[in-house]
Amino acid sequence: MSTQVSSERPSTSQGSSRRRRPNGKVANPASSEVTENADNAENKSSYRPRRRYPPRQRVQTAPISDEYLGKTVDGRICEMIKVGVPPRVAFGFINLGDNIDAVEDIPRVYFKRSAYQDDTYFFPRRGYYVAFEIAKDAEGRYFAENVRLTEKGKEEAKISKAEADSKKAARVAAAEANEVVEEKAPQPPRSRPVRSKPRKPKVYDDRVVTFKVSSEGKDEVKDIEVKVGLSLGILKKDLIALFDAPSDYVITYVSEDGKDALLKGQILRNLPEGSRLKFAKPLEV
Repeated sequence: MSTQVSSERPSTSQGSSRRRRPNGKVANPASSEVTENADNAENKSSYRPRRRYPPRQRVQTAPISDEYLGKTVDGRICEMIKVGVPPRVAFGFINLGDNIDAVEDIPRVYFKRSAYQDDTYFFPRRGYYVAFEIAKDAEGRYFAENVRLTEKGKEEAKISKAEADSKKAARVAAAEANEVVEEKAPQPPRSRPVRSKPRKPKVYDDRVVTFKVSSEGKDEVKDIEVKVGLSLGILKKDLIALFDAPSDYVITYVSEDGKDALLKGQILRNLPEGSRLKFAKPLEV
């Protein structure tokens, strides 16, 4: 196998002078471009554009002049606008006069739901006859305030409410007529599985036994009354507070072979009165 030698730099015993890439692979710009295009195509396929609704067409109506400011005017609600989720009536528009349709030669004024003062009915509806005062805000826009039903509007509202109540009653009656109550067959009493051996009730050992306890590094021996039915963790907490000992100390006892052994709950319950316990560092294995 022949070795290529550069004409400008003499070859050495270390090998060829050609610069090697760190990963030992030759970059392929075309392959990286294909991978990037594939990623972009995948992102575009998972992207869902936000649904945009067409802008609301604003009705061109006749302007309101300043001669109406501060005066009580009669009109008719021509439109109610709902916003939010679930949609609720937030504001609306009132035509001056008896016309209910928005036309160019009839002025109309904006009002908020909070400006509707009549609490007798649930909310204002399209077509109600109302009386109100016209005011102007800081930006020079006209709006209606203190909106209330006229006598004619109250009569129309009563009719509208009666129609709504009758429709609701008809819907309830239809739902009750179509509702089929399925009578469930009586289920037999559920039988519990019979255990082969009856479970023995757990007996709590409430005995109080006195032990002689000493701590490593201290000469004193203290008599401690212990409820043997409790856990060793409670006993350990009491010994830490009593001897001001480190939390890594363990409780040991003298076993039958005369050596210190780690104390366990079952052993604690079988120790006789006056047994010797020791609170010291963990035993070396």
